[in-house]
Amino acid sequence: MKTRYEHEKRDLERFAEKIAAWARDGKRWAARGDREMVKTHERDVRDLQAIHAAVRRGDYRKAAELAYRLDTIVRDQIPVRLYNTINQ
Repeated sequence: MKTRYEHEKRDLERFAEKIAAWARDGKRWAARGDREMVKTHERDVRDLQAIHAAVRRGDYRKAAELAYRLDTIVRDQIPVRLYNTINQ
């Protein structure tokens, strides 16, 4: 049986992968010349990275506050189990 730590570690890995994918999407928008979408994706990536960092520090309250401010589509990049953990 996996421990909470093992689940959190795997969820953080998945979350990092999602953040990287979101950043790649921003680069695709840049290639199309859509500056507004590039700015939006860059801001979203920074926000997601801040949540990731807060969880790594064990600051679930801060992570939950940051996640609450995100648009739904961006918030959905956070793995569900991790999202539920930070909102307990």
